[in-house]
Amino acid sequence: SGTSLIKGFLESEDCLATMRSFQDMGIDIKRKGNLLKVEGKGLYGLKNPQKTLNVGNSGTSMRLTAGILAGQDFDSVLTGD
Repeated sequence: SGTSLIKGFLESEDCLATMRSFQDMGIDIKRKGNLLKVEGKGLYGLKNPQKTLNVGNSGTSMRLTAGILAGQDFDSVLTGD
């Protein structure tokens, strides 16, 4: 948990898909240009998303998000194209 500042954020579809997925799970992410401010909630601070998490064409987002979700105490659905 805590605040992380990420400089040099790349506005690619993969990065945006990952960002949206975590926002859908209750993570507060503020973006200003290529700077992100992420308010972490700890390993078990994620919330059950109210919709299917769509990672688009991002295989990396799918793999990383699936790994994190595997340890959560809620069911979720990931999809992509």
